[in-house]
Amino acid sequence: MPDPGKFIGLWQNRFANYIASQQRNIESNQRLIASPSTYPPLRERLKKVTRARADNLRTILELMAPQQDLGPGTPPEDHADALGSFMLMVYLLRDWGWETGEVDILCDQVREILPDDLALESLLVLGAGACRDAYNLHNHYNCPLTVSVDIAPLMLLGASRIVSGGELNLYQIQPNNVRNAQDNVTLWKLRAPRKPDNDFLFMLADATSLPFAEHAFHAILTPFLIDAVGEDLRDFAPRLQRILQPGGYWVNYGAMSFRPGINYTAEEVLAIVNASGFRVIEHGFSTKPHLAPRESCQRTVYDCLYFTAVKE
Repeated sequence: MPDPGKFIGLWQNRFANYIASQQRNIESNQRLIASPSTYPPLRERLKKVTRARADNLRTILELMAPQQDLGPGTPPEDHADALGSFMLMVYLLRDWGWETGEVDILCDQVREILPDDLALESLLVLGAGACRDAYNLHNHYNCPLTVSVDIAPLMLLGASRIVSGGELNLYQIQPNNVRNAQDNVTLWKLRAPRKPDNDFLFMLADATSLPFAEHAFHAILTPFLIDAVGEDLRDFAPRLQRILQPGGYWVNYGAMSFRPGINYTAEEVLAIVNASGFRVIEHGFSTKPHLAPRESCQRTVYDCLYFTAVKE
């Protein structure tokens, strides 16, 4: 991290805000449950939701215990109720629980655009999230070394437990937008199919401040990252070029929801990649549902830009 103390302080603040927000939600539900004016079927659903939120909170408190060892860090100047990715535990559910096939779409596309006979020596996944993409590709290519990098402690701590052979029990909570009352709350027992062979490592790091040596990796995957990293792609692409081996592969897959001021079209993205010491050898668009459990009546679908580029 550029400033580890500041980062620790930010996440401690977000963690405290998350705990407080869950406690407020539980208390609010308890008041509705106790109110005689609450619609009786809603009261029963709220009871299930409240129990599930309380159980999830206990699970997350236990999972995040290692963060307490870091100390308070530098308190953030802005103490607004920012939760960061604590509200994104749904990625753990999607990657290791749901049976919708969503987790296979990205990896299938990556395998399609990389050479069939590729002997992958090392893989870096930036923005690994709950790490299922990294896990699937690591096993598919029997990769000797995979490093999963993300900036969210919750994602990496959860994935680390699951990938190492443990189990993480979390409730999926759908307060509304479900067809049936029984879909309101679902308990998922999150497990990996098997422990990975070879070295599968986790790193909490800022993708714009990577600690790796030049030519460290044979391949880099950026899933849903280049538009979210917060750095101009004209600066970020050369960072990846530096740590990739000559002849190595940069594979990208994701939406293009760039921030104002550093936003690019697909054509411009490919031009910037080509101008950063790479040669784009394949690219296109792939339609992918995003965080779409079967129980939900809402769906988000992205047209994702994918490309494979070789370092020249």
